[in-house]
Amino acid sequence: MRTKNENLEDLVYASCIGEHPLLLDLHIPVNGAPPYPVVVWLFGGGWNRGDRRGRPMVRLVDDNLSQHGYAIAAIDYRLSGEAKFPAQLEDCKAAIRFLRKHAESFELDANQIGVWGFSAGAHLAALLGLTGSTKQFDVGDNLEISSQVQAVCAFAVTSDFRRVNAENSCDDPNDPSSATAQLFGGRIQEKMDLVIRANPVTYISQHAPPFLLIHGEKDSLVSCEQSKLLHDALTEAGVESTLYIIPNGDHGMAGLDQTEVQHILNITEGFFQKHLRTAV
Repeated sequence: MRTKNENLEDLVYASCIGEHPLLLDLHIPVNGAPPYPVVVWLFGGGWNRGDRRGRPMVRLVDDNLSQHGYAIAAIDYRLSGEAKFPAQLEDCKAAIRFLRKHAESFELDANQIGVWGFSAGAHLAALLGLTGSTKQFDVGDNLEISSQVQAVCAFAVTSDFRRVNAENSCDDPNDPSSATAQLFGGRIQEKMDLVIRANPVTYISQHAPPFLLIHGEKDSLVSCEQSKLLHDALTEAGVESTLYIIPNGDHGMAGLDQTEVQHILNITEGFFQKHLRTAV
């Protein structure tokens, strides 16, 4: 029998997508009783760098959730240098299906899966929440299983690439070497059909799960207007959405004082407590 507070590393969640198996790490919490609600972590890095273990500051959120009885699944997804969009979303959906299929053996609650991501990961988290019934992005293993998630926390999300420009982003979409150009295989204006498919705002509906949107007021990489746009669209559709703008915050949690960091931890834990399961 497995013990609590156990890290299950290098689990293969998809073997028939892309050039190599896709991996995740699963942390079983020390507190609470099974079946454990799950929060899936999606890393940031402009879709072109990073991995499931590279999260020095935002790891505080995962650690806090784990202490409150949530299993944490940190997943890898294909980077844009290996595959263009929608590969990244396809991978995230495959991870959700894997966790749901094997929920009993891991003592997870298959009906209580949340997701949270930062920056590029926030974009993918939002798409996961909004495309649960959009089967075009379900490819690979375990296709008989739903990839829908029950709650989404998106930290510094891009919700509409058409509104990204050199004035509100460090990533100039007119630069063919920009992160967005790498994601789409060309500049935004040249790949508009694909851009629309990648925009979370494209999939807004009343059936979306609840959202928590967090964004730095002075984010110099992704404008906080992107979170405001998504929040307004969700609210107009009748979806429960909470927006928290970090006063004077930049991109992420670095540089915030301890009081602000603790506030972010509290609101994220409270959000998942409300929408997944009463926390321990």
